[in-house]
Amino acid sequence: MTDAAFAESDGWPSGDFEHCWRQVQQLAKTVDVRVLEAGLQRCQAIPDDWQTQWLLAHLCSLWQHDRIPAVLQALTELCRDGLVKTEIYKAWLAQGSNATDIIQAALADLAERTWLLPALASSQDPALLTQLRDLSSDPDPQWRSQAATALGAARDSSSRLHLQQLCLDPDPQVRRAALEAVRSSELFTVRERLAIFRAGAEDHDSSIVQVAVWGIAAIATPEAWDYLVAIAMQSGRGRTEALAALADARTTEALTRLSRLTTTAWTTADWQACLRSLGQHPHKRAATLLLLRWLPNCPRPADCLYSLKQLDDRSALSQLRSLLNTPADEPLLTAVRTLIKEWEGSPCA
Repeated sequence: MTDAAFAESDGWPSGDFEHCWRQVQQLAKTVDVRVLEAGLQRCQAIPDDWQTQWLLAHLCSLWQHDRIPAVLQALTELCRDGLVKTEIYKAWLAQGSNATDIIQAALADLAERTWLLPALASSQDPALLTQLRDLSSDPDPQWRSQAATALGAARDSSSRLHLQQLCLDPDPQVRRAALEAVRSSELFTVRERLAIFRAGAEDHDSSIVQVAVWGIAAIATPEAWDYLVAIAMQSGRGRTEALAALADARTTEALTRLSRLTTTAWTTADWQACLRSLGQHPHKRAATLLLLRWLPNCPRPADCLYSLKQLDDRSALSQLRSLLNTPADEPLLTAVRTLIKEWEGSPCA
């Protein structure tokens, strides 16, 4: 029997996780209790096999059958992995009223609540969604943070307001979780998301500014690039992150805006943030030209040349040779000569 075949003895798929996942999607089309029993037997025989546990729980979430509650209860007793716990709770939620007591007990159990909240985000039950939203005002910032993460995955439009309020929470842990949730949420328009991130970029907590800046970069519109430029032109929090985001954007729009910035007041961290990303830029010619323009006055010439070397744009050879005829520090000229020699000696030159 190959990995790509069903295990003939029990009807449960065998092989790697990806293959089993595909087979479970096929099994879900036909409610066959024998498959459930076979999967449970596999889990009981190998209690540490969390992948089979997860797949069996997922299959239970796609079916309605009288046998499923007992299978889920048995899985719960076996399970030690958090991701599997969440999948089990998703399967319980799919069973409707049969899961009421289980869900309420998990909400009351602080150890279990952590794994239940991500499952609640997938629920269509108004009462359960209300309980999730109520946690956004819990006195404990840990639960407000976890509620923010779950609300970001919810598709219920009434969750929007609660998530926006959490972005203004007095606790930085909660604000950070809420901003990260907004980035992945489908509840906000691009303009709404940009407005939220712009506010976050002015936060006094640097870790929140970092989340906000990369959230702006993920929007990837001309307006988003312009706002990153505005942050990069400031001397306060966020400049290094904004420069890194512009250099890492993998688009000529962002690169053009980066090239227009004055570098005079840049710190070492600012330069390093740009140079690291530019060495991997897909638009090699544009990135090469920018690095060549920066090179004579760059306080990190070795890093700048290393990024040029990574780009491997040999059309830059003539400009590098021209640089040797300009007044420059000897260490820089030595490094330039080394790169020229390396490229000229390569068959790709």
